[in-house]
Amino acid sequence: MKDCGGFSFLLSFPQTTELRLDPSPWVCVRSHKAWTETTRHGDRRVEAARRAGAHGRRGLPHLLFTGFKGCGKTTIGRKVARRLGLEFVDLDNVIEDLYAERNPARLSFRGIFQAIGREAFRRLELEAARRVAERAARRVAERAARRVAERAARRAADPESGAGSATASGAGSAGASGGRAAAAAGAGSAGASDAPPAPGAAPAAGTGGLLIALGGGALMNPDTRQVLRGIGRIVYLKTSMKEILRRARVRGFPAFIKGENPEAEFVRIFQEREPVYLESADVAVDIGTAGPEDAAELVIAAIRQDG
Repeated sequence: MKDCGGFSFLLSFPQTTELRLDPSPWVCVRSHKAWTETTRHGDRRVEAARRAGAHGRRGLPHLLFTGFKGCGKTTIGRKVARRLGLEFVDLDNVIEDLYAERNPARLSFRGIFQAIGREAFRRLELEAARRVAERAARRVAERAARRVAERAARRAADPESGAGSATASGAGSAGASGGRAAAAAGAGSAGASDAPPAPGAAPAAGTGGLLIALGGGALMNPDTRQVLRGIGRIVYLKTSMKEILRRARVRGFPAFIKGENPEAEFVRIFQEREPVYLESADVAVDIGTAGPEDAAELVIAAIRQDG
């Protein structure tokens, strides 16, 4: 550790290389996988983990919330979606819809897991992720088409621009081609036609953006993870294992926790999943024990900080 004019530097080898700057209240950590910025939001710290691949996804209007069961993805997600003007989608509900389309009885996602088993459930979850990705790609294409139409209308309204020949039909055809490109290339590449938002801006209301709450195990399947990462920015709602375990004792353990010692199995699965959450996330927000309202504010602050 070396102190240089108020900045502390830490270099560690060989597996990771960290550069740690500590000009309070900012703490920045750079590693081979992520750039982490920590700042204070009231009395809490907001951690924004910026992965190298996140730059392209910032141009997409969609957000995906991940985290262990009980962290508040649905409750906090609904509040954040309402404040940012996004449409809330629960991936578990999409799974329930897919199951109901093929079976006479409608079951909850917990009931589906118990009825068909882990492997079949993960396959159904992958199918649900692909359905949401198609929907998200259509939204991006529609958003791009609206922007093309708006630009064409402005050029047509300005007699001095020399672009009065731009017609609504031209804008429409451009939007249609954007839709075909999005459908062909998938949700990830569809965002390339969108101009990235201004730094510090959250997805605006009316853009057709989605906020998708993921199941706690959705990112554990590499195929599902690849599909979901193509949709938009992944936000990890980080809560300590101690707090999640406390909530599970009150609310009941999830369906995937089995065995004679559910708490030990719970801890094992949490420790297995958290590194995947951290590696996959574009933004990780340590919400601690914050209530839904405060947690929503922390998340919005981190999203805006991420740009």
